[in-house]
Amino acid sequence: MLFRSIASVTPRLGSRLCLVLAAPFLLLECFGGQQTNVTISTSANPVGFGQPLTLTATVSPASATGSVSFYDTATLIGTANLNAGIATFSVSNLSLGAHSLLADYSGDANYAGNFSSFLAENVAAASTVTLASSANPSNFGQRVTLTATVSPSTASGVVTFYDGPP
Repeated sequence: MLFRSIASVTPRLGSRLCLVLAAPFLLLECFGGQQTNVTISTSANPVGFGQPLTLTATVSPASATGSVSFYDTATLIGTANLNAGIATFSVSNLSLGAHSLLADYSGDANYAGNFSSFLAENVAAASTVTLASSANPSNFGQRVTLTATVSPSTASGVVTFYDGPP
């Protein structure tokens, strides 16, 4: 996509200039102020559908103040204030499938705004496991068959049975 200039701006020395472009993805670029670095991480990847996911943005230097906006591609999903360079936000309504998450630091009087790289997050269908025993209760020494039923039926992996905690 090609963008063309529609205005000429000359910022004063020591001031910040921010440009927002939103076609097809959100892009924020700021000039002026001390440079910052922004990273994004999540509490789980993949996360189960409907489960809470904590998004964490880390802004350096840690003395930066202000807020961080969290995006799923170009859709704002939440905002959180920085505390010692960390902002967290919890979300549990992401749809099934792949998501591209981004953290956007707004900047403050001393630090330039910046944004993280996109983080690929996958929201997977939640699975359930049902356990059945051929004899319950059972007698000492009696053979018992354990059956684990995992749903959805498309789930894959290994089921391990333990006698007591793992």
